[in-house]
Amino acid sequence: MGASASVSIDTGVPTLTSMNITGASGIVSNILNEGDVVQITATFSEAVTVNATGGNPKVVLNIGGASNAATYVSGSGTTDLLFNYTILAGQNDANGISYGANALGLNGGTLLDGTGNAAVITASARTDNSNYKVDTTAPTVTVGSDKASLLAGQTAAITFTFSEDPGASFDAADITLSNGNLSTLSGVGLTRSATFTPTANLTSGNGSVAVNVGSYQDAAGNVGAAGSSGLITLDTAAPTVLSLALNAASTGLLNSTFNAGDVAAVQDVEDAVGEDDRPRQRLHAQLHRGAGVGGIVNGVNGPRRRREMCRSKLIDLLLAVPPQHPFERAEHGGFVNVRQAALAGQQRGQPVIQRRQQRVVGERI
Repeated sequence: MGASASVSIDTGVPTLTSMNITGASGIVSNILNEGDVVQITATFSEAVTVNATGGNPKVVLNIGGASNAATYVSGSGTTDLLFNYTILAGQNDANGISYGANALGLNGGTLLDGTGNAAVITASARTDNSNYKVDTTAPTVTVGSDKASLLAGQTAAITFTFSEDPGASFDAADITLSNGNLSTLSGVGLTRSATFTPTANLTSGNGSVAVNVGSYQDAAGNVGAAGSSGLITLDTAAPTVLSLALNAASTGLLNSTFNAGDVAAVQDVEDAVGEDDRPRQRLHAQLHRGAGVGGIVNGVNGPRRRREMCRSKLIDLLLAVPPQHPFERAEHGGFVNVRQAALAGQQRGQPVIQRRQQRVVGERI
């Protein structure tokens, strides 16, 4: 009786045992951006051969609520098949990439074991994977100033507000300044701040603070957009007082001394700094009881700040007059010189710019 032949029968069917995101090129801080490649690995119970003649198998991913297919790239003849997906511009997923049940599809291809048994590819869904978030949106910055215009001695508080935290990628080298300088940056996270000091002695012009495009980036590596404070109007040239003298309106002066009832008028205090190409301006000031120094800038329709600067320079000049200066006026039975009068007015929060009028020394205001 002859020996019977031995026949091997394989009735086992390869099954999909697991499928996971197993890596990504270009990922930074668990965040993917445009051009990064996500890798998905499908593991089977036994080696399978991929036949992609009719089409490549795919894994459908959920990125920000939209379906996107990762395509088979390698692994035929082994238990592990690799699928890749490249992140596109405009895709974002703050929670992380996920996929639904039975996300692996043959797409016209086949997955067979060595004896021709087709693989079972059913699989469970995968919830949001926070290790693979997606951010392809470029960060933006808004540059704000608390002042629209600046005079001599004034500064502006500048605030930089970002749509995403730039981290340590944002520093002073990312900023371009016009007609001024900036203090050291402070703050962390979405808001940074600094102080802008305008260039001195400018009679006109504008300052600005701008963040350069592409100079900073978010956590995903997306480079930032530009931002600017807009124009800040500058007038940082303080007026220069050229002269100070009594005019013909002064009456009652005797032996270089005023008494009660006499009129003391100061004229021809010139502002050497013209505004908008106007001729030099004259400040006519007048001393009167209790108010220190009062005055008006005649023939000028310019900004109030210019008149106030003229007033300030007049006070400075009068305060510089020595106490023994013969220009004195009577007050409460005694003699108070111009320097003391100016000082008294300054201590009371005076003077204010007021309409030109005659004041009599010693009269009650």
